[in-house]
Amino acid sequence: MAMDSKNLTFNNSYKALYGIFIVFWIVMGALVVALWNKYAATSILTTKNQMEVVNNYLLTISPNDTSTINNATSALLDCTTSPVDKVFVSIYSKDGKLLYTNATSSRNSNVLSFSKINLNLKNDTSALGSQSHTYFDTVLQKQCVITTSYSEKSKRYVISEGAVSNNTSISGFISDTSVKLSLLILLSITASTCTYMLYKHINNITRLRKYIMQLSEENDIANMQNSEISRHSTVKGITEDLYTLYKTKIDIIKQHDLERDAAIQEEKRKLSSKRTLANNLNHEIKTPIGIIIGYLDTLINHPEIDSKTQKEFLKKCMLNTQRLQNMVVNIAVISRLEDGSNTIALEDVNIWNIANQAKDDLKFTLSENNIIFKNEIKPDTFVRANEMLLYNVFCNLIKNSCLYSGGSDIVLKSLAKDEKYSTFSFYDNGKGVPGEAIPKLFNRFYRLEKDKNSKSGTGLGLPIVKESITLCCGDISVANRLEGGLEFIFSIPNA
Repeated sequence: MAMDSKNLTFNNSYKALYGIFIVFWIVMGALVVALWNKYAATSILTTKNQMEVVNNYLLTISPNDTSTINNATSALLDCTTSPVDKVFVSIYSKDGKLLYTNATSSRNSNVLSFSKINLNLKNDTSALGSQSHTYFDTVLQKQCVITTSYSEKSKRYVISEGAVSNNTSISGFISDTSVKLSLLILLSITASTCTYMLYKHINNITRLRKYIMQLSEENDIANMQNSEISRHSTVKGITEDLYTLYKTKIDIIKQHDLERDAAIQEEKRKLSSKRTLANNLNHEIKTPIGIIIGYLDTLINHPEIDSKTQKEFLKKCMLNTQRLQNMVVNIAVISRLEDGSNTIALEDVNIWNIANQAKDDLKFTLSENNIIFKNEIKPDTFVRANEMLLYNVFCNLIKNSCLYSGGSDIVLKSLAKDEKYSTFSFYDNGKGVPGEAIPKLFNRFYRLEKDKNSKSGTGLGLPIVKESITLCCGDISVANRLEGGLEFIFSIPNA
């Protein structure tokens, strides 16, 4: 509110200044015109008086004395106080006969016409005396004064025409009152326009200052682009640039805040995940360690146990030791996946080759469980993924089927391919899992109740599969097949 009052005061001050300037220029224009007219009138009056003196002198000399006439007119022109520029002299007798002239016939005719002397009125010469007349000569482009003098004694007329100097010739052009008024209005409009432009410039600076202050104080700039300042100010381009720059800055700050919050949330998620993993690991690791300790303690404290039972106890210890080993390996894999999730390199890889490599590396496991792995993908099938992650996916899926499916066949085949993704199916012909267990299969350390004590699984294989497919920008789902067995359907970006 304080800012608005301040700007209102500024605007009122500028408007008052604008009005003062308008009045000032009108007064100055009127004063200039008045002084101009006064100066022109004084120059014309001086010209009339000096020409009358010359005329009276010429009436006393002979019209044939051209030298004296020329000297008299030259003396008038040479006079420092005379505003006369040119002089044309004509001398007539009382009966109208031209006795002398230094003007052309056309100029003399023009002078005689403007003198308004009717030379035929010989009986009314007493009324003549000395007369003067002013006019603007369009040929000379100057104000001219015609002075007519008559001498009863010499019975002669002297008609002199003097052109006033250029400094006052404009006064003849504007001698008409309407022209003077038009000039005054034009001068006032010009001065007012200049003043208005100055006012507008200052006002625009004020508007720009207000807009900048509004930008710095506005929390929500969504409606500022259509603000009154932006619409009506001649600095609209500047305000739009300021708005764009400021909005870009705000957007960058917001984006930075979002990225920072996302990074913080990701760090919190990783920390929470590690804590959960540590807690789960602490819980899961107790079981195999407890079993191993129990069997070893029995063997140590009861050496009388028969060899067959001892061998069975040692097998149990070995099985749980392998489980602990697998658990440590899988924990390391999950930790690497989480810590290096932002640096996973994706490239074009042959998924058929990767699946066959996993098959060859696990041929003993497949043979031990009497399971046949069928790779029905075409050999030239390429996807955009990470080779090591896909290798882990196939290894864990094969191990999962060997441990829990109870089937005889594992099949990998292509399902579909669109513009972005290739979709594959990995399934077995085993017994599947209960329906309520399906949503939990990708949970860490989750195992079916019936498999907890009979198998060496860690409950981390399928979570590794899920994490690996996700890091390859893909997706995976699991469901029981109608024909029997468990099916994993996953999509990976095309190469």
